Amino acid sequence: MHRKILAVCFLPILLLIASVSAIAASERGEMINHPYFTLNGCPLDREWTDEVITEALALTPRMLPRLKNRFGIEKDRLCNGSWDELEAFVRQANNPKHRTDQPDGARAFRSMQQRDETGVVKPDGLLVALAQRAAIAPPPTGKGADLLPKAAGVASI
Repeated sequence: MHRKILAVCFLPILLLIASVSAIAASERGEMINHPYFTLNGCPLDREWTDEVITEALALTPRMLPRLKNRFGIEKDRLCNGSWDELEAFVRQANNPKHRTDQPDGARAFRSMQQRDETGVVKPDGLLVALAQRAAIAPPPTGKGADLLPKAAGVASI
């Protein structure tokens, strides 16, 4: 008798908890027990290309490369990982203060810096620049001038 009373009392509570968790999951955009999609909405019947993942996760076209470059996130982690973790990554990547520079363009930028106005990198350019600097600001004289420059805060004799 007590079992029936307990079942009648607790069954509605359990159903209410299950329905609330299902509503919360559907509000975040998760697919519940659907065999053709991952929890984050990536389709299982198609290859996970950048375009498919961008569409499935509702990302902007520039966000997926930004997530890959900044956090090193693979496609599998995007589609199968935690939705809250994905939201945190997107939020951090959207924050302009925390955006990374463009490491893939660093070499091209450095090459551009070394070229002169005609587009040529002179092989003796560094030597000429050091000679110009020495002419403008000669080495110090006086006490301590015979010491070598400090390296890591330590002057050697």
